Parts: sequence; C-alpha cells; structure tokens
Amino acid sequence: MSLMAHPARIAAVAAGETKFDTGVPCRHGHLSPRYVRHDGRCVECERIRQETINSTPRGKARKRRFSVKRGNARIAARLAREAIRSAEIKARNAAAWANRAIPSHSQPQKRTHRRAPHHVVKGIGRI
Repeated sequence: MSLMAHPARIAAVAAGETKFDTGVPCRHGHLSPRYVRHDGRCVECERIRQETINSTPRGKARKRRFSVKRGNARIAARLAREAIRSAEIKARNAAAWANRAIPSHSQPQKRTHRRAPHHVVKGIGRI
C-alpha cells in the first residue's frame, strides 16, 4: 500500500492535520510521524535534510532571506528602503529613456575621416 492511500493519512487529511503516523519505520529506520504533504516524508529525515541544506552557503543565504519574513525588523526596513530606492531609479531611468533624443535615421553614421594611403607610413612620411 502506498503512503498516499494509507488510512492514517486519509484520516489526517480529513481532520486537517499536517502529520500522520503509520507505525512503520521509514527506509532510514526512523519511527517518527510523516508529513501529509511532501509525499509522506518522514519528519526526522526531513529535519536532517534541512540541517544539511542550511549548512551550505546557499542554504545560509536562503535562511537569512527568509528570516526577514519572521520578524527581523532591521533587515526588513533596509530591504524596504532598497526597494523604494530601486523603484525611484527605475522611474528616473524610464523618464530619461522616454525623453532621449531620437536620431532621424536608424543607420549608423559613415566615417568622416580619411584613412592614410597604403604608401604613407605614419611618422616617416612618403616611402
């Protein structure tokens, strides 16, 4: 029987719970409950997985980013200021782009200077 059709999971879904217990160890030997979502993953395996991810530089950066959502007011205020500043810069750039002088033709200008003839060597004169 798959975990998605397990009677304990179906009862947990009906009751609005987030975890259910099968009484059977996971493939790593944990006897902890399983999540209703995430394909019935073992809670202990998921905790170990998160610890592993959060120990990497990418995981630490992700953790810092999400700590803002959990009430770090100083970081949240700085990010809000940066967002406002970014919006101001975008608006200023859009206005400058809209008011720029548009050339009458779209072709690039031709060269106006003359190239030296092949028989003239720079600095020496005629050969």
